[in-house]
Amino acid sequence: MKQVFILLAAIGFVFLTNNFTQAQLDSAEIVEKIKNELDASPLGAFNTAAKSIESAYKALNDLKESDKGLEKHFQKRVKKGERKAIPSKKIRIEIAEIMTADFEKIQDILAMRLRSVVFHFESDKQATNNLVKESASLMKSASLRLNKYNGMSRRNLRKTSYDKLKREFETIRDLQTEALKKQFTVYHTWFAQDAKKQKNKEDDEAWARATRVNTSKSYEEYIANFPFGKYLVLARENQNERNTIEAKEMETEEAALANAQQQNGLMFRVQLIAVGEQLSQEEITVYYSGEEEVLEIQQDGYYKYSVGVFTSYEEAKAFTHAVGGNSFVVAFSEGQPIPVGEAIKMLKKEPENQGFDDEY
Repeated sequence: MKQVFILLAAIGFVFLTNNFTQAQLDSAEIVEKIKNELDASPLGAFNTAAKSIESAYKALNDLKESDKGLEKHFQKRVKKGERKAIPSKKIRIEIAEIMTADFEKIQDILAMRLRSVVFHFESDKQATNNLVKESASLMKSASLRLNKYNGMSRRNLRKTSYDKLKREFETIRDLQTEALKKQFTVYHTWFAQDAKKQKNKEDDEAWARATRVNTSKSYEEYIANFPFGKYLVLARENQNERNTIEAKEMETEEAALANAQQQNGLMFRVQLIAVGEQLSQEEITVYYSGEEEVLEIQQDGYYKYSVGVFTSYEEAKAFTHAVGGNSFVVAFSEGQPIPVGEAIKMLKKEPENQGFDDEY
């Protein structure tokens, strides 16, 4: 309804802050969602109060025109101006009383609906409880400020500064609108629960993938995809740790490779799988999730994945038992795949391998 939107326009935009975003709410959208949550009776009372507040704002605008006529009296003599302004003062007090009753009615309606709301996250529950308390406190403060003007005599009205009275009522309205803004923020937090729950689930799943793969790259991907994720600090710590470990592994592998190259460039590896399509990092972990770096090569139309750098067939063969599955030994010479039997024959020709027992 139009009057409800005018109320929201008077209140302004509400902002919500959480672990993932900061969003500016559209007044029409939030009020429509709130209306959908209200039963017929409270919804009718809500719209009636909103319409009354709309009328009150119009009355205040009308008073601005009549206030122009008072300026000449204030310019000639302040006391005369204050006396002439008594009717306007009375009207402003009446408007303030009407608006206060309407604001409190809307607050009560919104608070009543919130009593049965369940929040999925403890942090949201605590934050919204605080907002509800703050909203009630602001509304009470506004009412207390208005009380001193209730039933004010003509004599006291004459003594009361019109400018001060207008400023005081603006402060009262500011307190009341701020009280409702806090309630609208609570509603938006509620409406965002499902989306936040889904985001939280995705965060958990991404972290589980990162820890399962357990490489520097897996943590780097988590950080990139969840820059405000709840595991961000731990992801950075794990990434730094893996960088150190992987750097040492690289040094060890490079040393083993250099040693293998001294023996006619021969080395053995343990092949995990050969497939027609390239595997992702997560898919590779199905076949191997250890510390060794997995090498990918393309050969004969297949993507072949292998681990380890060994200078003897026996070492590589023993490692297949640790890897398990259908893993088997493969050989390389000068970085190119060669038959294992050929590699073993080449090793036999080395002086230190003259007594090599061919078990292949």
